[in-house]
Amino acid sequence: MKVRTHLPSSYQDVLDFAYYSGWRRDEILGLTWDEVDLNGGVIRLTPRRSKTRIGRVLPISPPLHTVLKRRLRRRKGGDARVFRP
Repeated sequence: MKVRTHLPSSYQDVLDFAYYSGWRRDEILGLTWDEVDLNGGVIRLTPRRSKTRIGRVLPISPPLHTVLKRRLRRRKGGDARVFRP
């Protein structure tokens, strides 16, 4: 992950999320806070947002929790998206 250290922090978060979730790029970049349940410890991807049209539930592992908390701290206003391009 040497490449990671040369990226801006927002890109590092996307890369970390991809590494720990195995999700596709569009699934990650389109992720909204409505789909994230930090207290429940899961992320729910709706069928309409999944390439396969099958919804999925992703348990939030400790590394993913770290990324999501960092994104939450950097959230601006009521921005619905977790990751901004």
